[in-house]
Amino acid sequence: MKISKSALILACLGVVGLSGTVIAAPRGWTTDYDEALKKAVAEKKIMLLNFMGDMKKNKEMEKLHHELLLNDAFYEYAEAHGIILVDIVVDAAASKPKLFKFTEKIPKQYNVTGYPVILFATPEAKELGRTGYIEGGPDAFFKLFDQWRGKFAAEQPRE
Repeated sequence: MKISKSALILACLGVVGLSGTVIAAPRGWTTDYDEALKKAVAEKKIMLLNFMGDMKKNKEMEKLHHELLLNDAFYEYAEAHGIILVDIVVDAAASKPKLFKFTEKIPKQYNVTGYPVILFATPEAKELGRTGYIEGGPDAFFKLFDQWRGKFAAEQPRE
């Protein structure tokens, strides 16, 4: 597994620590769903919503972060495909009010009741697909992501 030096340093400093305390959004992520949705609409891009909480309480969430979300290949994939990355904090105990916009509305909107959940959504806030942690590293996720991106492309009007 390839992990960037900056991601490793941030993890070691506790930016996304095993204690479950989230201190700041990692590179490329936003925690403002409303702003991300506006950007998705304006730029006709897909959003990847990462529903997260306290990693100390959830080993699958910890695995997802370490095997996918801290991996350079993930950021390269997201950038190459113009995917907007959105962290949705679902555990109030893991939320730092000044740094993360905590909301209960978004998980309810997408009927998310367990975690972790990675969900692809259209600029119209329509779900394209979702998954939790899956084994196989980034490539296993990219296969799913490619299917969801294909579904989105097929739904777009032809010019």
